[in-house]
Amino acid sequence: MKIVNLVYDKEIECFDGTLEFADNKYDITLSDFEAIEEKQALELANKIGGWLEQHLHQVKDYAASKLVPLKNESWLFEGEQPISGSQFLDTIELEGINAFPEGNFEIYFDDHELFGNNIIVVDVSSAFEIANAYLAE
Repeated sequence: MKIVNLVYDKEIECFDGTLEFADNKYDITLSDFEAIEEKQALELANKIGGWLEQHLHQVKDYAASKLVPLKNESWLFEGEQPISGSQFLDTIELEGINAFPEGNFEIYFDDHELFGNNIIVVDVSSAFEIANAYLAE
């Protein structure tokens, strides 16, 4: 796992970069940081990246536990059959992370049309406890 191309955007006060692991690249944003806080932002990005590399499956399982019932109860399109947890896990795809100075962060997944092309968001606390999963429209 590594963080590359971490660049500060002074207009929106954040660092943007790329998290690389498992032969994939994901966007990572560190919001509400000052330009002089690059070291802290990079440390947080590395900490989150390392955790996510080890716990991505757990995060996806949590999202499935919260969102598969929602999909099957409220989001089935005409003629669509209910989905299983494993179908959900096979469909969603990690897109990126948005982290905050306090250490909490949001993980974004592409729903690949499961919910009409909404983004799936999983909130994680600064103590690395998964707190919520929901749709961002």
